[in-house]
Amino acid sequence: MRHGDQAQAYREAGYCPKATAKTQTENACRFFARSNVIARLVELRAEQSERNKITLDDINERFIWVADTCKEEKQFAPLNQALAHLARINGVEAPTRIQQTTSMDISIEDDLTPQQRENLKKLL
Repeated sequence: MRHGDQAQAYREAGYCPKATAKTQTENACRFFARSNVIARLVELRAEQSERNKITLDDINERFIWVADTCKEEKQFAPLNQALAHLARINGVEAPTRIQQTTSMDISIEDDLTPQQRENLKKLL
């Protein structure tokens, strides 16, 4: 159901177009209380939920794209944020600072353990 309003959905589906608003509302309440209608709504919501599902891999991909774009454009503040988000959602302590070096490479200055540093490098 596209609307939160059952009566509106009932009217848009074309049921009882000549009935009064009160009758349409009453009919809609009875219609949406039927077990087969409830079951179908549950199915449709599950399908919609599956279509809209976003995985951790999807999020990582998007943050990596943002980080790459920021690096190319030499936008280091948003790059820092993208890397911090990538680190956080992947269970790595977020770097405290990312800085531009003279060669335009990115260096990470932080208190990461060697394992955390390795995990972050794998994400990049």
